[in-house]
Amino acid sequence: MLKTFTLALAFAAAATAFAAETPAASGSDYLLIVQESNADFATRNDPAKAGAYWASFKAYGDELGKAGVIRGGNVILPPTVAKTITAKGASVGPSDQAKLQQGGYFVIHTATETEALDWAAKCPALKTGGAVEVRAIIPQNM
Repeated sequence: MLKTFTLALAFAAAATAFAAETPAASGSDYLLIVQESNADFATRNDPAKAGAYWASFKAYGDELGKAGVIRGGNVILPPTVAKTITAKGASVGPSDQAKLQQGGYFVIHTATETEALDWAAKCPALKTGGAVEVRAIIPQNM
């Protein structure tokens, strides 16, 4: 678990560094929500598979950075440690037992939604049966 957390922090730091180097441009921000299976979450801690798993996401983050579209991102802990709050109270675990659960996210800035969808199509989660949900971010003037 510590190795996973360390790798996740390194990835998040790289994403933040790329975002700091990238000037603002016209277009929109998009949230790429990475959805993974329970098997993908297990891979994160499998000594034989974790290196390739994290390397694929680092390469993806590097590619987003070189293109100048990344604004940030984070890996999140597996759904087994989630806490869910509903009107009926609190529970441990995800809100439902869906096939895919959120594993992390990227915030990107692209000129068009089509470009954001193209970046989502390159996410390594798709190679193992995962998905990437793409949502435009509504700017807030707070």
